[in-house]
Amino acid sequence: MSVLVRFKDQKEAVQIPLYNADGSSNIYAFVQAMYVDPQKRTWIFIAGSGLYRFNYKARRLDLVNADIRNFYVNKIVADNAGNLWLGTSTGLLKYITAANQVSAHYNTTNGRLSANYITALSMEGNDRLWIGTDGGGVDILNTKSGQINVANSANKPGGLTSESVLTIFIDKESRKWVGTNKGGVNVFDVIGNEFRTVQRNAIYPGLSSNFITSFLKISKIIFG
Repeated sequence: MSVLVRFKDQKEAVQIPLYNADGSSNIYAFVQAMYVDPQKRTWIFIAGSGLYRFNYKARRLDLVNADIRNFYVNKIVADNAGNLWLGTSTGLLKYITAANQVSAHYNTTNGRLSANYITALSMEGNDRLWIGTDGGGVDILNTKSGQINVANSANKPGGLTSESVLTIFIDKESRKWVGTNKGGVNVFDVIGNEFRTVQRNAIYPGLSSNFITSFLKISKIIFG
């Protein structure tokens, strides 16, 4: 796949060329993750090439960091300091934008994550990062202190229905919606410190599937 952009002054999307570290261009790229931060900067991670930022004025992709090109990045989110958090297949990276470098790598080896494969990232407020994993449920990171807490695990009262998490959405009321693989929707109850579950079953076929990959809120929460 490649990067396609439709500008306001154009009717059709155009393909944006990729420039490698040596200055060569390639119109084909495997885009693993894209993210628009609160400062309206568009970050794009391309497999085998690294982290890019879209230059709106020049209408091109500018390579920012090629040192992390060998990571498989699934998700990108920014904190209130403007730094990026990259969810990868081998853990969580903290990327300092001002210094243009990775300052921390959270994984199971250093005992800081429940599982290495990061599937979802969602920032709550200024310093709480909700981390969805494939096999470890949900971890909650305080981005200021670096402390990580594990959300109520599966197989426990009020716990997740599946430790294979596919998506996390935090709405304006600060409710945490966790979409799982075959476990339906888990909504975190802050007061009770537990998850409430919506699943499809013979008695309550409220969902068309228990495989939840995305959320969208317009006037109501829509499950995908």
